[in-house]
Amino acid sequence: MPRNARSGTVISILLSFASFLSLLQLFDPLQSTDVPQSVLERGLADFKGLSRATRFNSTTLDSQDRILWLLQDAGVALSSLSEEERQQLPKWQHVIDLYGDDIIVHGQEQCETFRQHVPNPKDRILAVAGLFNTGTNLLNTQFTRNIQGIKTLWQVPWGKHRMAQVKWEHTAHEMEQHNKEHVLPVVIIRDPLAWMQSMCANPYAAKWRHGTHHCPNLVPDELDRQFYRHLPNDSAFGVRVKYDAESQFEFDSLAHLWSDYHLQYMNADYPVLFIRYEDLVFQPKQVLTQIAHCVGATVREPLRYQINTSKNHGSGTNWIRAITKTASAELRKHNLTADDITYLHQHLDASLMDLFQYPI
Repeated sequence: MPRNARSGTVISILLSFASFLSLLQLFDPLQSTDVPQSVLERGLADFKGLSRATRFNSTTLDSQDRILWLLQDAGVALSSLSEEERQQLPKWQHVIDLYGDDIIVHGQEQCETFRQHVPNPKDRILAVAGLFNTGTNLLNTQFTRNIQGIKTLWQVPWGKHRMAQVKWEHTAHEMEQHNKEHVLPVVIIRDPLAWMQSMCANPYAAKWRHGTHHCPNLVPDELDRQFYRHLPNDSAFGVRVKYDAESQFEFDSLAHLWSDYHLQYMNADYPVLFIRYEDLVFQPKQVLTQIAHCVGATVREPLRYQINTSKNHGSGTNWIRAITKTASAELRKHNLTADDITYLHQHLDASLMDLFQYPI
């Protein structure tokens, strides 16, 4: 074949492939529900040769492809999802609109201090801490599956849900053998609006007056006043957290519980690492890599995603459902009244909201 003919053939092939890429970028499974599943599978298969870095960083991937590639990287076949699950898959832009495009790991300036304080990597311990319903079980599972070269614990020795102030006053059952000086707490924080929704379903040790007619509930409305007696006109629903008979804490509201818990760890006189639940759901490898770097550990390659639920109690939400719920701007405001929203603006700690880029 003449050289010019061969060049023309190559150019034609490249142009055809470029056209295919453009069409794939325009494809939207949330809207184009009439596209056969086999077409979607074939389109994704054509990109299997790309490296993982290219899959997640290439400018050819639009906001929706990012979610699709995340599922494929985890080994989730789209054909295994129900029609409802495929319909509800969010676009990456939904995530960006709520939580930005970059992960947030706070406290890394203390990593060197921790490593110097515990010079032998074999003595260093990563341990989970966080409020109820913030993804502590998910974080522990990711530690167990993917963090290498260092010891990990499913909770800090003083109790993963306990306040930071009790580190030296309380030791959880069967945690007596661990040296608290060698522990780096990794506190997982969650969008307070979404967190309150989960608290309504599974409050655990937190007690306050609430019902399905209004929860999350910060400020009593008229329906609340019909349900409950003796509600002050100028106060919110107080919350009591009872860890045990000797350890109870009172908070003015769910907003105060969320703020006070995290501020205690933020102001602790020992190294603490903070990560966002949302980042662990959507960008687990990036989060785990930064945690591992902090303590001189490594992350398993390839990453072992946690697709099924991480716990056998509570809501038991799996990863696909977590992706859908976490990217929903509507779900996080469910049942909140205008007065509740105003109260959140006034009483959620502004420094925490700004630092972790949580919108109200």
